[in-house]
This record gives sequence, C-alpha cells and structure tokens, in this order.
Amino acid sequence: MPLKKTIKALSESEINQILTAAYDINEKIGISVESKKLGDLLVKNGAGEDKVRLKLPGDLIKRCVEKSPRSFFSMTEHQTDTLLKRAVPISGQCRMP
Repeated sequence: MPLKKTIKALSESEINQILTAAYDINEKIGISVESKKLGDLLVKNGAGEDKVRLKLPGDLIKRCVEKSPRSFFSMTEHQTDTLLKRAVPISGQCRMP
C-alpha cells in the first residue's frame, strides 16, 4: 500500500492571516474584469463597482468557491474531445474559513 505524506508548510494562524489579507484586498482594492458579461454577473450577485475595479465582498467569494467544481480538466481552446487524453486533471481542496 503506497504511503501518502502530508507536508504542513503553514500554521493555521498563518493560513488565516493570508485568507484575511486576500479578503481585504478583494473587498477594498478589488479586481479588474475585462469580460462585461462576467462583470455584470458579479455585480448582480453582490460585487461593488467603481470606474476601474469590482469590489468582491467575502460572502460573494465564499459562495463562488462553494459552487465551483472540486475537480476539472484543463485543456486549450484548440483541443477536441478526441484529445481529451491530453487534458490535465486539476483537483484539490479549498478551505474557506
């Protein structure tokens, strides 16, 4: 039976500091969104907007993460179903406080 090793690089306190800073940046500084369709969808679901950026409140980020798939395949736009064997599987866990 193969052994699984887990490396814990950050303490819980350090993880929480990073998450708090990320929430603050998204809510206070915001993000630039080039897609009007995505921008409109984010505003409709609670993002604030100014002339340059969208401000993402923490609850919106948490709802988006909760609804996102836990795994998916990464492919270029030029790949077809016949090339699915070259798609890269992406999976993992995202922990939200």
